[in-house]
Amino acid sequence: MNSLNMPNYYQLLKLNIDAEIIEIEESYKEICENFSISSLSSREEIISFNKELVVYKDAFDTLSDAKKRKQYDENLKDILNQKAIDLENRHKNIVSETSDLANNLFKDSTVKFEINKFKEDLLRDNFAKGKDYLNTGQYHEAINTFRKLIDLKNKESKYHSYLALSLDKKGWHDYAEEEFKIAIGLNPEDEIAIRYFEEKFHQKQNKNTSFLVMSDNVEMINKKGFWQSFKKFLEKLN
Repeated sequence: MNSLNMPNYYQLLKLNIDAEIIEIEESYKEICENFSISSLSSREEIISFNKELVVYKDAFDTLSDAKKRKQYDENLKDILNQKAIDLENRHKNIVSETSDLANNLFKDSTVKFEINKFKEDLLRDNFAKGKDYLNTGQYHEAINTFRKLIDLKNKESKYHSYLALSLDKKGWHDYAEEEFKIAIGLNPEDEIAIRYFEEKFHQKQNKNTSFLVMSDNVEMINKKGFWQSFKKFLEKLN
């Protein structure tokens, strides 16, 4: 099983790595319903129906068995570590193979281009992966992915705002707010951070004094007045 091609059963079943047994059972049952097979079907029955679906059965059988899951988790950890090492070595190879003159390596514009291209590809791919984790409810994985992106490029506001979204979904609201502050500090026009603080601003104001003018017609305060108040609100947060 300890192969780099070993499937990630957690991703297959759309689960967090710390998923409880009831979550595993519910997820597998839902997948089976989507493919019109019974969750009680044996491995042989699933193979006879569609052999490509047996991987979901294998995933369920492994993760629902404590002993098998423990061994699988150890193998998966080794594989993910090896992939990280391979990725780092690939990065090093791009540097070492593009020039025979180590002393002049970083003076070579071609080398710089290759390194920058590799880094941008890495950032783009991991950003997409982080958003997928967030959209599928795998908040722990999303948090780790966006934190790694920030380690690589900490001045990118969108990495902070998406990390904040993940933290907020996980229920860590105070940490989320700190990341939103960083995001809007890096880019005052960051739409995700602005939307968060707008909602927070409205909630705070509605507790004290309504934005609404109660008359025959219900009107919001004028836009200029809102942004002046919103700016003061952000200043108080900092």
